[in-house]
Amino acid sequence: MKKMISSIMILTIALCAKASVYDSIAFPDHVIARAISNSGQITTEYISDFIYGTDGQLTNYTFYTTTDDCQGSFSFYEYPNKPSQSSFEFYNSVEPMTIYEKYTFQYENGITKHKEAWRYADFFNFHYYWDYEYENLHLCQEDYRSYEYHDVYRTRHVYSYSDGYKTRIDQYYEYYDEPEPYLSTVTTNHYNNRQQILTSQTDSNQSGEIIPNSLRTYTYTPLKKTDSIITQNYNDGTWVNSKIAHYVYDSLNRIVEYQIGTWSVDDQNWNINQKIIWDFNDETQTLTISFRKKNGDEWEWDKFRGQSLFNDSRLYEWQRALNSCFYGGRDVNQFEISMHYDRLESGFIIGMEWYYNIIGDNGSITYQHLECTADTTINEERPKVIVRSNTQYDRDTLFTEVTHEYVYEKNGKVYWWNKDLEEFTTLYDYNAEAGDEWEIKVGAESIMVHVDSVGVFEYDGDTRKMLHISDAGNIFNGDIVVGYGHMTSFFPEKLMRRDASFTVNGLRCYWVEDALLYHNGDEDCDAIYSEIHGVDEDSPSTPSTGSGTAGTLVVYPNPANGVLTVSVRLPQCDSPTTGQTTYRITNLMGQTLLQGRISSETHQIDIPTLPAGMYFISVGGQTVKFVVK
Repeated sequence: MKKMISSIMILTIALCAKASVYDSIAFPDHVIARAISNSGQITTEYISDFIYGTDGQLTNYTFYTTTDDCQGSFSFYEYPNKPSQSSFEFYNSVEPMTIYEKYTFQYENGITKHKEAWRYADFFNFHYYWDYEYENLHLCQEDYRSYEYHDVYRTRHVYSYSDGYKTRIDQYYEYYDEPEPYLSTVTTNHYNNRQQILTSQTDSNQSGEIIPNSLRTYTYTPLKKTDSIITQNYNDGTWVNSKIAHYVYDSLNRIVEYQIGTWSVDDQNWNINQKIIWDFNDETQTLTISFRKKNGDEWEWDKFRGQSLFNDSRLYEWQRALNSCFYGGRDVNQFEISMHYDRLESGFIIGMEWYYNIIGDNGSITYQHLECTADTTINEERPKVIVRSNTQYDRDTLFTEVTHEYVYEKNGKVYWWNKDLEEFTTLYDYNAEAGDEWEIKVGAESIMVHVDSVGVFEYDGDTRKMLHISDAGNIFNGDIVVGYGHMTSFFPEKLMRRDASFTVNGLRCYWVEDALLYHNGDEDCDAIYSEIHGVDEDSPSTPSTGSGTAGTLVVYPNPANGVLTVSVRLPQCDSPTTGQTTYRITNLMGQTLLQGRISSETHQIDIPTLPAGMYFISVGGQTVKFVVK
């Protein structure tokens, strides 16, 4: 699921000056943290190096100081899967460079991973333990429940979701010496269609009653970046302003200031009293981060307190190393960070949708709908599931062909699962330049695409890199736009469908989480979206209650609630199955949820166990999409 935006700060490094049309992210290599006196003199420097493997993953972190012999090291690993349990041990160590911290993760596939840290330290021994539990109750994301245990007390987090994942509720239980846990706090987060958090309310247990405590409200810029976070406290039945966090961006959409203020009752306004300043030097690829606080009318040095400097999942381990037991208590006022730039993966977001249309040589029209529906795991990779639906909207030959494709993006390349070869192969190479080539495999066949030129794609204020490609058989010629995909046919359709001659007319509409971000001269994109999402026109063979149809197969009502009626022409030949046929109901990930036999041409199927969402029913080689409300 998508990460909740931090209430502390966000840093987005969007562009590199020498490649203004390329999205990129800066990975820290060398860090100098400075303790600076009020007079501006540097008193101590703390130096860190971050080492990355050939695959770009952070593997090691070392640190030392210029004034004493304090030094140490962390070793990192990449999570291969969802953990089933983990433990954290903090050792008492009095010898230099001995282990003082160790993490152990046990995974569901039996893999055990360790992360260890060495440092000169002298701490008491204590241990933390976590157990993880997952529920797959919904189509696109997972209910996640985490149980945390401590030697002295125990806590329990239970997460639940509702309203199509626009609401998340975190219930926090505490044990202490009680035989049963008691509910301590409840945090409720509300999200918009793009999964950006809108409000976060915390209710706390006071004298046995859960009452409101605090409320955070988030606002966003037109470019969907965080503008401000206002915190209010509940007092005598009303919400009272207390704190604001405000973000300032530069022309490259990078954050350059994070301002913190408190509410003045006298002035009825916000008084900014702290700020963090980011100063980018694109020529040297360095970033300086300074901490300031207001003393009267003057700004003076402030201290780093373990805040998040970056808010990107790929920098989580980097951030954790920076915060862990080293800088927070050492009066650091400034960081100077040397960075290397890697391409920022546009990634695949659950809720992305593409619409193409295909014209057959007989004049038939096929709508192709692609939807990114869920995460999955294949060969230790974490691809997204793309449901590919080709639907003919000719009333005489209405038919839907559904396949599931698996893609992921890594280091500027999009990989596609080859079901015949059982391996991931390259679909797009966003890193390619003019003259480069790569191979696209479909089953046992393949084509070699050549990059003829590299340009810029601009639409509605959005600027992206664009590759113009061609191949010898004119199968996949066209333009590939970073993040959008192929503008003519997302997959090499002419290799995937060899049953007839046809022309793919190109990308018509592109949505991300219900927001229409692109349409190509097609004024009826909204109508197409409604049609794709289950609002079909009635026909003489379709019940007027609303249905899905495919040839002789009709299902209704659509949306359904508890019972789905199936109308289908049964086989008439002499066989053991004369007068009956089978049905199968699958979810968007292709998993079979219900199956059975149909013994009459109008048959009712009980579906009370299906959660709300979109499904497919297949009967006699025909497939129809329906919705459960």
